[in-house]
Amino acid sequence: MATPPTGYLKRPAKPGFMGPLSILKIAEAAELVCGPDATDHLLKAAQIFRLPAEDEPVRETRVADLHNTLRREFPDVASRVARHAGRLTTDYVLEHRMSKRAQSMLQAMPWSSASWLLGRTTELNSWTFAGSATFKVVGRLDFQLVGNPAIKGAVAEGPICAYHAAQFERLFQVLVDRNMVCHEVSCMAAGDPYCHFQIRRPME
Repeated sequence: MATPPTGYLKRPAKPGFMGPLSILKIAEAAELVCGPDATDHLLKAAQIFRLPAEDEPVRETRVADLHNTLRREFPDVASRVARHAGRLTTDYVLEHRMSKRAQSMLQAMPWSSASWLLGRTTELNSWTFAGSATFKVVGRLDFQLVGNPAIKGAVAEGPICAYHAAQFERLFQVLVDRNMVCHEVSCMAAGDPYCHFQIRRPME
């Protein structure tokens, strides 16, 4: 029998918090990609000495420290770890925080309607992956994120929000169309006014 969803993570009354998966799944992906010793080094370098529980909101500053440390300490594999962590995050959400009935409903809808509804649902629950950042659905398959905690203080030559792009891509692949892909086309770390994600079907 499938494990029933445990419900949505309760949002803290105070701002500046987000879901723990932004830390937990980075640690899990780092261990899979780099091994336990490298993961221990990553967590210590980010001054994370205790992983949060799965139902424990975390401060945005801790998320920023971990993601920035990953890019600094492991530049060659940081994007790979982040993308893997993003997929793991979505898989966890689908297994534990979204009902099978809701998933089946989306999968049975025309892709255009499912995309619109999934985008709005993502917007309503954006605090879990974006904290106090501003997340907007600006088109059926276009998202903007202003103030992403995972790249706070980062400077780059191009888009670096691989963790979030992978989350969105996996979500739409499972619930809308398995061929959908997500690209980040602009990023605040590269000096753009916002991080812009576009989800597209290959034929578009």
